[in-house]
Amino acid sequence: MKHHAARGMCLLCHTVATSTSDDFESVVDIAARVGNPDYQLSGMWGRWMCHYLNGEYARAIPLAQRFSELAATSSRRCDHLAGGLPELWRAKAEVLVATRGDEALA
Repeated sequence: MKHHAARGMCLLCHTVATSTSDDFESVVDIAARVGNPDYQLSGMWGRWMCHYLNGEYARAIPLAQRFSELAATSSRRCDHLAGGLPELWRAKAEVLVATRGDEALA
C-alpha cells in the first residue's frame, strides 16, 4: 500500500499516465481491505488528480463524492474539513464537462 502510494505520488509529479491512476487505485483497494481510511483518502485524492489532469472530468465527479462520504466517517477533524473540498472539485468538474467536454467520454 505504501509502495503504491509513494510510486503514485512520484509519477504524479512527472507524468500523469494510466499507471499513475492504477497505483492510486491499488492504494484505495489495499487500504479498504486493511481498514486504513487515511490511505484510502490519499489514494482517492491521487486518482482524482489523475482524472482531472488528464481532462477526464466526468470520471472525477463520482470519485469526489466517495471521498466526501469516507471523510465524513473519519474521527479526525481535518478529514471532515477536507471532505468539503470534493464539493468544490465536483462543481469544478461539472462546469468543465459542460464547457469543454470530457476526453474520456469522447
